[in-house]
Amino acid sequence: MLTVALPKGRIARETLEIFETIFGETFVFDDRKLILQTPDFKFLLVRNQDVATYVYHQAADIGVVGLDTLEEQGLDVIRLLDLCRGRCKVAIGMRRGEKLDLSKPEIKV
Repeated sequence: MLTVALPKGRIARETLEIFETIFGETFVFDDRKLILQTPDFKFLLVRNQDVATYVYHQAADIGVVGLDTLEEQGLDVIRLLDLCRGRCKVAIGMRRGEKLDLSKPEIKV
C-alpha cells in the first residue's frame, strides 16, 4: 500500500483527479475525514507545511506540496516530479511617480 500525504484544499482535489485518471478509480474523502484508504492507497489530508515532514519521517511514502514549502523547510527529501499545479503570479504595486530601486537587497511585502 502506498501512503500519500496531501495538503488540504484545491491541490488535494487536483492530485486525486490525477490519480483517478491514471488508475481508473474514484478517490473521494468522506465528509470531514482526513484519511482515505483503498486496497492500494492510503491518502492523508494534512496541513500544507506538514506534507514534507510526513515524508521525511516516513509517515507517508510520497507527498504533494509546493516547491516553496520544500525550499523553506530544507528537509532532505527527493523532488520527484513537477505536477505543474498551484502556479502563482506576483505583482508589485507602488505609488505613482515612485521608481523601483532594484539595488535594494530585499523587497518587503
